[in-house]
Amino acid sequence: MTWEYLKDDRVDKRFDPVVKFLKGKTKDKVVVDLDCLEARLLKFIPHDFKLYVGNDIAEGFPDLPKTQFFMYPDDQFVGVCPKCDILCCFGHGGYEKTGQQLESHTLTNSIKRLIERDQPQIVVLEAVQEFEDIISKIVCDEYELKVRKYINVGDDWVLKRVVYIYELRPQTAIVVGCYSSYDFLKGTIKTMIENTQQKFRIIGINQVRDKKTGEKTKSVFKKYLRNGDTYIENDPPLNIYQFWNQGIKEALKDKYIKYIGIFNDDLVMPVKWLENFLFFLRQDYPLVFADWTEGSKIPDNWEKLSTERANGHNTIYKDIMAGFCFICPRRTFENFGLFNENFKIWGGDTDFYYRLRENGQDTYRIENVLIHHYYSRTLNERRKNDKIDKILIEDKKLVNKMWNKDCPITIPPLKP
Repeated sequence: MTWEYLKDDRVDKRFDPVVKFLKGKTKDKVVVDLDCLEARLLKFIPHDFKLYVGNDIAEGFPDLPKTQFFMYPDDQFVGVCPKCDILCCFGHGGYEKTGQQLESHTLTNSIKRLIERDQPQIVVLEAVQEFEDIISKIVCDEYELKVRKYINVGDDWVLKRVVYIYELRPQTAIVVGCYSSYDFLKGTIKTMIENTQQKFRIIGINQVRDKKTGEKTKSVFKKYLRNGDTYIENDPPLNIYQFWNQGIKEALKDKYIKYIGIFNDDLVMPVKWLENFLFFLRQDYPLVFADWTEGSKIPDNWEKLSTERANGHNTIYKDIMAGFCFICPRRTFENFGLFNENFKIWGGDTDFYYRLRENGQDTYRIENVLIHHYYSRTLNERRKNDKIDKILIEDKKLVNKMWNKDCPITIPPLKP
């Protein structure tokens, strides 16, 4: 993203904190509402930049690219603005108005509704210092104030202005536990972080198998977890559904978290994975899980196919849940409970699926998120090293006993 403005303008410093904060943040589209003074600062408008101004000042900018220049009446601001990841509003509401008038001003309320509708990742607002309490009412508490900077760069009404930059708090938490596959864990977390522009929180759980494996797993988590992520260490390790519940409970402590996911430690995540999950989660689906390829090697065409899927038509259909990459709204766990910890390795997700179905809920596979799962390789290693076949059989029997149904889990032949 490029912000270019006239350096000799008397108020060019008003953009400085914005440029500094946004630099390198995103390449996504931006919606900006500018009044006459701020619009003069833009020397060039990037191709992916759309400029919105009110009808009352539109006639003053004959040189702006018409394909990127849109007019709107204040009361239709929400209706005409496309969804955006960054919302910048300068000069909204009028400076001559009293605080009471500004608070009820149509454009001010439109901006508030736009934030509520789209929940952009970043919101930039500016106002005179006297209207600071009104600014705080425009942005809901799901946003964290990151920058509050006084701008004093001129005379008369330009004095004592403040720029506010808010970031949306993470609304998604992903639980990633690791028992022995620390060599795959790096790729899982790395592709999670690199292949989405949405903010999310990782709850990393180290299932300490032994001292050596535990230290290697810890080093991967410590290297890749970010500020705001959580690291938990279990020594001795819990069973799978115990640590799933442990991570879910940790996520539920955060009142801003709306969506909670469980990811295996042996995945490769495609581009726009969280954007495509959220497309359906925000429509209140109770549980959505990724489509996948699997095997000890990534298929040659996986990257091309997963990218095409990510950018293609949103496709979803009912299917029995797969437990290695799924996300739920928090209300799913609040309404229907957590996972049954009597299961050890397999079966707990199947039991959860049957419980949802018993309560009139379905689980959904989305084709837009095509992951790769190193399933057969990691499972085979555990079966050889930890002799878990007996546990797998007992988990399968427990599903059958509880639900009087054949468990769909298939235990494949053990490879040499």
